[in-house]
Amino acid sequence: MKILQAITLADLGGAQSVLINLSESLINDKHEVIVVSESEGPMWDILSDKVEKVKMKDLQRSIHLWKDLKVIFRLRKIYRQYKPDVIHLHSSKMGLLGRLAFPKSRIVYTVHGFDSIRIAYRKFLFIEKLLSGRVKHIIGVSRYDYNNFISEKLSENNISYIYNGVTDYSL
Repeated sequence: MKILQAITLADLGGAQSVLINLSESLINDKHEVIVVSESEGPMWDILSDKVEKVKMKDLQRSIHLWKDLKVIFRLRKIYRQYKPDVIHLHSSKMGLLGRLAFPKSRIVYTVHGFDSIRIAYRKFLFIEKLLSGRVKHIIGVSRYDYNNFISEKLSENNISYIYNGVTDYSL
């Protein structure tokens, strides 16, 4: 199977640790893995050489309409190039851009800490609600996040949670 994993930042944190561990496990199971992220960051040095690495110079955490539109079009091009069976989105920004760029039937979106949207950046919660149907499945990394998905009225039909239990590469 061909699996594309996409994340906004290539620094080292919890979401990147999940992505690195998943990539390693998938490669060991003989799947083809493509990772998309910003162009610079220590995550690239940790990822296996067996991972196809796609670095995007315009991808950044902050909102920049022109660059974000360029990223969406680049993601569509990447989709046509690799034709992945599954697209796994990590992080809020990539979750948004990826859901606009890729076909929903192939997207799994892991929300790494829903409180960042629900509390710290609540003004973006309406976008999360709007796009919650543009995905095959949404995964929280704790029961707490799952319960908050429900309380914020995200679709109950396509959500679940999984404790990640991965190696922490940020140390």
